Amino acid sequence: MADVAEVQKVVETLCLTFAYHMYGSSMGTLNVLVSDDLDRKTNVWTRSGNQGNEWHGTGIQIPPEPSTTTSIKIFFEGIRGSSFEGDAAIDNVVITPVNGMWGSWSTWSICSVTCAVGSKSRTRQCNDPAPAFNGHQCTGEPVDKDTCTLSPCPVNGMWGSWSTWNTCSVTCAVGSKSRTRQCNDPTPAFNGLQCTGEPVDKDTCTLSPCPVNGMWGSWSAWNTCSVTCAVGSKSRTRQCNDPAPALNGLQCTGEPVDKDACTLSPCPVDGGWASWRTWSACSDVNNEVVRAKCRKCINPSPQYGGDFCSGNQLLVEQCPTTPGYLKRKCRCRRSRMPVIKNISVGELADIMDKTKEELTVDKTQTAVAISKKISAPDSRKSSFAMGILGIIMFAVPVAFLIGIDLMNVYQYFKGRNQ
Repeated sequence: MADVAEVQKVVETLCLTFAYHMYGSSMGTLNVLVSDDLDRKTNVWTRSGNQGNEWHGTGIQIPPEPSTTTSIKIFFEGIRGSSFEGDAAIDNVVITPVNGMWGSWSTWSICSVTCAVGSKSRTRQCNDPAPAFNGHQCTGEPVDKDTCTLSPCPVNGMWGSWSTWNTCSVTCAVGSKSRTRQCNDPTPAFNGLQCTGEPVDKDTCTLSPCPVNGMWGSWSAWNTCSVTCAVGSKSRTRQCNDPAPALNGLQCTGEPVDKDACTLSPCPVDGGWASWRTWSACSDVNNEVVRAKCRKCINPSPQYGGDFCSGNQLLVEQCPTTPGYLKRKCRCRRSRMPVIKNISVGELADIMDKTKEELTVDKTQTAVAISKKISAPDSRKSSFAMGILGIIMFAVPVAFLIGIDLMNVYQYFKGRNQ
């Protein structure tokens, strides 16, 4: 096994000096190892074998080359020889700094100019010796400067300051302006070059915008008609924005709105009821004494898809009379009285034909009865005249009742068909 002596020192650069004694016929090896921050070991010095029965001194630069290592470990490693007949020892371990000293000055550099007055310099380095092992840097400056004077230089012309801008070429909006300069700062001399560039500079000048008079834009599309039927109105608009007036410019002349009539299909007219007609005479219908009245949907009549009148067209109610009010005084058939029921147009025609036949029979029978009454002997005066008057008084109410009944039936079915 190797015997190791370890020394740790935090430095930038080291100079290590020490004394060593290696004596014996079976002397092994003595090594000096350096370990950096990453524990990587480097052998920087070694001796092997018998060095005599005396002390030797030596020095080592650690690290031997520049390194970024800031923390190192120094190991003294003794490796045993073939037997134990040997002795190795270390003493006087010293870490010594080296102070820097200036080397010789370099030659002067070339003058910084090719004419007139310039500067030159020379340098020296702190390397005789260079500072090491935390030694001091050299004192003084590493650079020495001095002036150097040559022949006068050509003077190239340079532009002087620009003059003020002249007045703008317009009184509003955007125009142009200009200014001048001279090649006199300095004037060309000693074969110097003339100024480069233009003696006149031009630029735009922006004043307050000019007034903009307004102009009408395009008309919009016509809007929807104001009504959905019959005659209404429509309109369209335009804006004063092509361009819009600005900066005290004039407004557009004319109207921003255009109106026109629009004619659509006629509006639907819903039907309205006319006034109720007067009540009909009372009639016996299914053993009930009733009367009826009707009204027409003509106020106004429905047109152009309008709705028909809502409600009943025929109104039937019981007569405010006693049941015996219409008791017959003649042999009229009961079928002559109208019976209100739901029938078709064909059925109505059959009823009308039968009614006509019955009326004809009733009239014949009535005439026979009257004739018998008239032909009978009568002792009263003016019996003939009284007979004629009775016939007239009987016939007129019967005809009136028949006409009213037929009119009621007609109005009822006419309302149903509508």
